[in-house]
Amino acid sequence: MDAIEQWEIPTNWKWVQISELGKIVAGGTPSTKESSYWGDEINWITPADLSGYNDKFILKGAKSLSKKGLEKSSAQLMPSGSIHFSSRAPIGYVVISKEEISTNQGFKSLVPANEIFNEYVYYYFKSAKQLAEKRASGTTFKEISKKSFSLLPIPIAPYNEQRVIVYKIEQLFSDLDNGIDNFKKAQEQLKRYRQSVLKAACEGKLVPTEAELARAEGRDYEPADVLLARILKKRREKWNGKGKYKEPAAPDTTELPELPEGWRWTNMESTGVVSGGLTKNSKKKQIISANALYTCCKCLCR
Repeated sequence: MDAIEQWEIPTNWKWVQISELGKIVAGGTPSTKESSYWGDEINWITPADLSGYNDKFILKGAKSLSKKGLEKSSAQLMPSGSIHFSSRAPIGYVVISKEEISTNQGFKSLVPANEIFNEYVYYYFKSAKQLAEKRASGTTFKEISKKSFSLLPIPIAPYNEQRVIVYKIEQLFSDLDNGIDNFKKAQEQLKRYRQSVLKAACEGKLVPTEAELARAEGRDYEPADVLLARILKKRREKWNGKGKYKEPAAPDTTELPELPEGWRWTNMESTGVVSGGLTKNSKKKQIISANALYTCCKCLCR
């Protein structure tokens, strides 16, 4: 038996094979060319029905069989509570049926015997995917045979302990889910906090302003009006003789917050030369609209 059976288990537990837990059932598919084989009488599932399916229990799949279709295929009707393990394409989907159900050949199912808690087996199957893949064979795609599936080892606890184990698993999983939810909420709060930091920085609320520091230290400082005037003066001087000069447009500050003493709203065009790169299909320089950049800054500071 595999090394997986060497786990140390309590003395009142026992290592057994899946075949000892009940009846193992393979599935089947009737001819898709015969419409009378298909209907809504017999619940039927395929591995495709479990793609993205996260519930423990399932009622039916996308398609159903007629009674005739069940008779004309190797599919078998199993009682509710049976555990279904996808044995190919892919290996490892697990679900418990809520009603009588059949499957296609992509499953190996277990109809559990008395004193075997199906939800305990369900969680073991969820953990045994890699072991099943090791036992699988095939070239186009891997598949675990009914024989290999029946030989998979499983540690069995007394019935009451099986139920207690499932309860504890689900309690811990619930705690983990809550932890994930709290982590996601914390991430969203951090995003909002990041934006609030940027907003505070743009509104002069993050650190003491130069005006406040200068007043406290009894010295003069250069307000933004003076700085911008000096920048524009140099801009005009640099532009001289290089074409028609156009003064930057004043920004619309109607919806913008009031700024601290010494600050002033402006736009990118007033503070430097705004340009982009070169397009792939053209050597023409792409100029980014100063108004568009101003709009971006406006959004950032809100």
